[in-house]
Amino acid sequence: MAEKISVRSLTEIMRGGGNYALIDVRERQEYEGGQIFGATQIPRRLLEFKIQTLVPARDLPVILYDGDGSLSAPAALTLERLGYSRAAWLEGGVEAWKAGAYPLVEGVNVPSKSFGEMVESREGMPQVLPEELKSWLDSGQSVSIIEVRPPEEVRLTGSIPGAVNVPGVDLPVKIHDLAGPGKKVVLTCAGRTRGIIATQTMRLLGQEVYDLKNGTMGWLLAGYDLQQEIPRGGAPSPGSRAAAETFARRLIDRQGIDLISVEGLLELRRRADREAFYQFDVRSREEYEAGHIPGTAWLPGGQAIQCADEFVAVRGGNIVFYSGNLARAVVTAYWYRQMGFPRVFVLGGGTAAWEAAGGTLEAGWPPDPLPLGLEDARRRVQAISAPELKQMMDANPETPVIDVGRSISYGKGHIPGAHWVNRGRLEMKIGGLATGKENPVVCTCPKGYGALLAAATLKDLGYGRVRSLEGGTEAWAAAGLPLEVGLSGVEGRPDDIFLQPWERNRQQMSHYLNWEVKLAENPFIRDYFKAYLSAGK
Repeated sequence: MAEKISVRSLTEIMRGGGNYALIDVRERQEYEGGQIFGATQIPRRLLEFKIQTLVPARDLPVILYDGDGSLSAPAALTLERLGYSRAAWLEGGVEAWKAGAYPLVEGVNVPSKSFGEMVESREGMPQVLPEELKSWLDSGQSVSIIEVRPPEEVRLTGSIPGAVNVPGVDLPVKIHDLAGPGKKVVLTCAGRTRGIIATQTMRLLGQEVYDLKNGTMGWLLAGYDLQQEIPRGGAPSPGSRAAAETFARRLIDRQGIDLISVEGLLELRRRADREAFYQFDVRSREEYEAGHIPGTAWLPGGQAIQCADEFVAVRGGNIVFYSGNLARAVVTAYWYRQMGFPRVFVLGGGTAAWEAAGGTLEAGWPPDPLPLGLEDARRRVQAISAPELKQMMDANPETPVIDVGRSISYGKGHIPGAHWVNRGRLEMKIGGLATGKENPVVCTCPKGYGALLAAATLKDLGYGRVRSLEGGTEAWAAAGLPLEVGLSGVEGRPDDIFLQPWERNRQQMSHYLNWEVKLAENPFIRDYFKAYLSAGK
């Protein structure tokens, strides 16, 4: 039986170190409104899909919480069934945490964004206002503007006119080709964190650079337009590449960054069943797809720093970064060390060392792992094909069809008459949609995985004639059957919708930037990063 723990017990676990995971199982809007600092958000509906990546060792403490315990208690039971032997849930959830006079923080990626503000506070970052940068450009001054976000994001949003796109940890490798005597170098991201980190990285390298205050959001708020097509920075020259490797060696020596051999990497893999283990390739997507070490995840270094909580839920776990050469992996590892992650390693020699030791590289993009519990659900739940479901619905139009995919997918096209339910709240909602447990119920979602898991849940609740649509709604559409567009089968406003940064209007951008700046004033956050702040004095 999954354990129920008190707020006091949770605080003791948190003080004891990083070999645990704290998971907020609410949807993102609720999570952003107030969360326990350091928690990783996995909506309950995605637990089976994400937990094996975020918490790879199943015998570590995993504490789940929500607003009041209503979601986290059944979610902990789910984890226990999936083999997480020390799953627990916080009694009373956020409400109990607040009642104990413990602080909550608002927003998303708060640990990383807070750290970015600590860097800005400690280092006195050289910044340029959008209006000043615009005057430099209008007067014809020699300016190199570098957009440090991943190209996949920049393509969606655009950036400052005239900028080139060089993702953050690629900068040490390319900066010597982009800077020069008399040239002002300005770095930018969408908001603050990635620009701040990239600027300080360049200062460590000895480069004079500016951070564009508030990034492209600040540029838009100043009344200027973005350019949609931003060119990628070219291949680095041999001299620039060599300077980056020298810088990486200096960081290793001065900061005590741990290089690990291929044998050391394999040893960490062998211990992964009892110690959380993360391994990340921080190169570009193109390089990763051309050939990567099997079993490693692609995570460009700038994103690794920007949203660490989305990739590492056990702060005390073993984290290995690698790239084709040292610089990008070392820069990423350096910043993780500064953020307080205790066990961070760089694979010495990167992919070349792996191949030299007899390892092979895997090309292409690996498939997403199947959700935990899927095979058990397949054994327990009877599938129904799309033509069979159509016949059932024609014979009995009142047959409940429950769509547990994302509401955005449901709105783009769903089985006519289907009801949308957030799978995280299925047990609470099903009674109003399927009135008799002896009657047929069919679950669906885009591909059918979530539907199988939902049908297994309904089996546990006593719905004896529940089915899952084989291949999901995609199979229904592939069979030439009609889809209905819109949110007609959604009760109220869907709770799984949230805004991406580039979808914000001017008022929301301004609010977001003000929130981020004020993180540096939060006494709880400053106390959390006191070791970093005091090291700069």
